[in-house]
Parts: sequence; structure tokens; C-alpha cells
Amino acid sequence: SAAVAALDAMLVSVEAEGAFFDERAAVIAHLDAAERVAGTAGLLAVLDRGYPSLALIADLLDAGRRFLMRCESGFLTPEFAACAEAGGDLVVEVALTRSRLKHQDPDVRDRLAGRTLRLRLALVDIGGDEPERLVTNLPADQAPPDGLRDAYSARWNAETAFGGMKGPLRLEEGWHGRSRNVLLQNLYATALLLNVLEDMRRDATELAVSRGASSGARGATGIRAKRSFGACVLKLGLRKAACDPGRAYVCCLLMVEEMSTSWEPVRPDRHYPRDALRHGGRRRATCTSKRSF
Repeated sequence: SAAVAALDAMLVSVEAEGAFFDERAAVIAHLDAAERVAGTAGLLAVLDRGYPSLALIADLLDAGRRFLMRCESGFLTPEFAACAEAGGDLVVEVALTRSRLKHQDPDVRDRLAGRTLRLRLALVDIGGDEPERLVTNLPADQAPPDGLRDAYSARWNAETAFGGMKGPLRLEEGWHGRSRNVLLQNLYATALLLNVLEDMRRDATELAVSRGASSGARGATGIRAKRSFGACVLKLGLRKAACDPGRAYVCCLLMVEEMSTSWEPVRPDRHYPRDALRHGGRRRATCTSKRSF
């Protein structure tokens, strides 16, 4: 839907936690927040390698949530070996024995011990030396291996969102104090500014396309307004709007207009190899939108 597409590069929920907090415990709460904003249910949780755990998988299954996780090499090793022998796509039954739950808290072990989880494992090539290990509860008739690859690629927008806060919006260089409240104000203000920027970039991209802008770059599937240029336009435009609140709406229109003049090709696949030592001296940080992986 349009609402889900609008969330593609935006931050729905930002929290400041202390060291060693439990990221996994926040997954379902973040899904709930995303669904409230998007006005839809049944969103897919796409999680990177730091998240997979049998306890989290059990909780997601109990909550009726759909998920897709990228796994470390030591996660479900026997099952992934069987998956490789079966051709790279296999449904398995995973018994939650005490030995497999030894890293969990005692109450979690007591709650989950003896259960069996039905999971789908897939080995998907995303351009590395070895295929990536993915675990999901999506059935094969709804998401073939190529579909899992495309779904996992959507996770990269979370990385670029935080990169936008630290890069073009200079979060790490803009702290205005040392107290917790001041730091939180900086964090939340930058997150809000990023969402405003991404909203304007979408409008600027549509405006550029409507005027015939296109890309002939190799492998490009479209264009997108540049984030770094848009951040500069937004910062200057907000200052003008603050000085003349009566013209704030006009300032926003002028900002979108200016952003539409600077765009870049969008490539859905990685332009250079994943291994930094093999990119042949070429710049990996090219002036194109981030690739899938």
C-alpha cells in the first residue's frame, strides 16, 4: 500500500537504551508500532544476523508474526546442512532441547524446553562467497527463494536511515549538551528531520519523473532524489521558514522543487563485490542509492 511504501526509508520508532539492552525483546513492539503507522496488519519482520534465537522465533510464532531472519554460520548447523543437501530450501522440525536453550535465562528454558518449532530454511545467493542462511515461517508457495532474497534486501533501508542521521544530518557532530534530556532531544529531532527529508525526497523524485527525468546507468531501475543534496536544501529552507512562518508552506514547495533538480540512479543489486579487498580500487561509496546487500 501507499502507507507501507512511505515507510520504506523512514523511522517509525526510535528509542534510546542503555548498554546491553535486549534488542530481541523489542521486536514485536516495533512491529506493532509500524502497523499502527501504516494502518495495516501482517507486516513481515526482516531481521539481521544479530537477532536470530530460538526463543525469539518461538515468541514470533506464538504471536502469529511473519518473519525472515539472516543467520550466523553457527545457528541451526545440522538443519542447514540438511537444507544444503535438499537443494537449499527445506522445511524442518527443530526440537528445543535443554542443550539448545543453554544460553537462555532459566525461566525461558523452562518455558520452551520440549517444544518443537516448524521452520523453513533457505540458502540464498546474495553475491558473497557462500549463500546466506535464511530462516522464515513464510511458505514456499508465497515466497520462493528469489522472493526471500528480495524481501531480505528491504532490510538495508534501516541501515541507510541511520546512516542518513549520522551522515547528511550530522547527528554525531550536533550534540548541544551532555545531559540525558539534551541528548535525547538531539536524537529525536534528528529522527524527525530525517522523516521530513525522506518525505520531501519522495515528492521530489515524483516531480523529477513527471518532468521526464530518467537514468541510463547500467543496471538502474529508476531514479531517486539525492539525500545529501536534499539535506542541505532542507537545512537552509527550514531557516528561511523559521524567519518567515507565514511562508512556511511556500518554502516547503520550493525545497521540493530544488531537490528534484539533483537525482541519482537506483540500482537494486550490489554494484561492487562484497569483499572490500576485491573491488579493484574502485570507490564502493558511489553516488547511487544503496544497493540491496
